[in-house]
Amino acid sequence: MKYKSIYIFFLFVICTVSFSSCFLRKNDEIIKLEDEGSLDLSPTVKWCIITDSYASLRENPSEDAKILTHCRQGDIFRINSLRIEENTRWYLLYGENNEKKGFIKEDSVKVCDNKYRAESESLSLQKQETQQ
Repeated sequence: MKYKSIYIFFLFVICTVSFSSCFLRKNDEIIKLEDEGSLDLSPTVKWCIITDSYASLRENPSEDAKILTHCRQGDIFRINSLRIEENTRWYLLYGENNEKKGFIKEDSVKVCDNKYRAESESLSLQKQETQQ
């Protein structure tokens, strides 16, 4: 009889705890996804880092084209398109605010599958440069 009452007591406690947990509500957490990072992991968008010490971004895919701006080793850009001119691959690069930066030759960049990979490669490249 003594064991039966202990068994009933524990059964009562377990049922009470289980039943009361059904009515407990967690605070709803709101997860805010920012639009600006939507391209960072997109499988259709490629990113690149500049591998040359200094590089020129040009108006058109040609060595003779007007230089729009310059960039430095480790800079990260989104690749908008690829053009092949005279057996040379040129990438059209865009900056952080979705502004057109210019064309650059393939041998001046390293292409990455996503922005986070490009950032990691950029840091690695910068560490190598400081060690030399």
